[in-house]
Amino acid sequence: MKQCHPAQIGRYPLAGILGHGGMGTVYRALAAKSGRIVALKLLSPSEPLLAAVGMAGLREIFDTEAAIMSGLSHPHIAEVLDSGLDEQGRPFYVMEHFCVNLGMLIGEQYLVEKPCRRVPADKAVTYGCQILAALQYMHSAGVIHRDIKPFNILVSEADTIKICDFGLAKRMREKTISAPGMHIGSPYYTAPEQLGNPEGADGRADLYAAGVLLYRMLTGELPAMKGFMLSQVNPQYDGSWDVFFARALSWRPDQRFQSAAEMVEALGRLELRRERMRRNHQARASINTQQLRFSPLRVSGDKARAVFAVDQLWQPLAPSCQRFTVRDTDTVLDETTRLIWQRHPSEKPVDRKNAAELVGALNETRFAGIDLWRLPTVDELLSLTRDPALSPAVSDRIPLPGKSDWFWSCDRRSAQTSWYVNTCLGFAGWQYNDCRYAVRAVASISVLSRGAGTPPSVAGQ
Repeated sequence: MKQCHPAQIGRYPLAGILGHGGMGTVYRALAAKSGRIVALKLLSPSEPLLAAVGMAGLREIFDTEAAIMSGLSHPHIAEVLDSGLDEQGRPFYVMEHFCVNLGMLIGEQYLVEKPCRRVPADKAVTYGCQILAALQYMHSAGVIHRDIKPFNILVSEADTIKICDFGLAKRMREKTISAPGMHIGSPYYTAPEQLGNPEGADGRADLYAAGVLLYRMLTGELPAMKGFMLSQVNPQYDGSWDVFFARALSWRPDQRFQSAAEMVEALGRLELRRERMRRNHQARASINTQQLRFSPLRVSGDKARAVFAVDQLWQPLAPSCQRFTVRDTDTVLDETTRLIWQRHPSEKPVDRKNAAELVGALNETRFAGIDLWRLPTVDELLSLTRDPALSPAVSDRIPLPGKSDWFWSCDRRSAQTSWYVNTCLGFAGWQYNDCRYAVRAVASISVLSRGAGTPPSVAGQ
């Protein structure tokens, strides 16, 4: 039966659906006071779950979830902002929402076994430390999450993580209600002891899941697909990383790290073989690059993948190369693509509408003496991709500073969605126009040399 969704719940107008689950639906909602998009979770169980547990039991589960989240306050845990009842008397709660999660960042698919994008080691370790800090706080408060996985880890606009979705969480030493045969956890991330006895699992089960997640970020694979020998997967990791993961992913809880604090301390001691990360960066400049598309498109699905020339993970089929020259304090020329880039991106992330307005303001003020700035195409943004195998010492020499890796393009997917590029992992994706990403404007040398006219991409922004 097709489910009808309301236009508003409580005082929150709805702006779309983030996801469905057996317990309910999570909506994108508008917080009127702040003007920000929030996540609203409504108890609307599936018929099989309702028949198995009953509304009273489901209401208790939902209320427990909301109470657990409301009782936690930590920089790396999503904050509950509000709660209430809808017109039918069903409970809901509202929490902060960010447009990015780790599942989206690494490109994890429905078939979890498929390879995903790798995260640069420094960033993966930073995320791992933040996850473990949140778990240490939760466990000290007597709470076990029991469903740590990429899609339950939000990434904020400040590039920090926040754990969300406490639907399977429980307080230690308290028994929870569940449907007969209900699985507590997610395939590949759930600790072995939690599969066999969900009620008996403790915080070490969360640490196992965090270990799987960290391994996945570093390798793009699941431990079961590759084994634990990280040093054999990538030479930048020495044997100490193998020892770390052998302990983190042990099937026996008593042989794992016994606390998140112990695990994060061990993670902090690991080092990378920087010299193994280096490649001949100058050699990459010999790759021939064709003139990149500069006209905006409205494109979606497989056609978008073909137009952008990307693979199944939305990463370029061919490596990019750059040969940057700093023109002045405000601009950089890539001699390979003949594009002039705004050297410093927007100070804050903005929605898609404001992104176009920021570019318009650059033209009005003739920023850097140029009045033909525009939002770049996906193709142009992908040309800025940094090789994740390069050491930070090499990557940092690329003269395009900025805190953000997420940039709006001029390309549209629909009236409500547009394309962006993450230049750190080097992939394209789409997002709602009210999400907030950075802006790095571009101008074409070929257009500037003609000295007149408006490039086709300006009109479509």
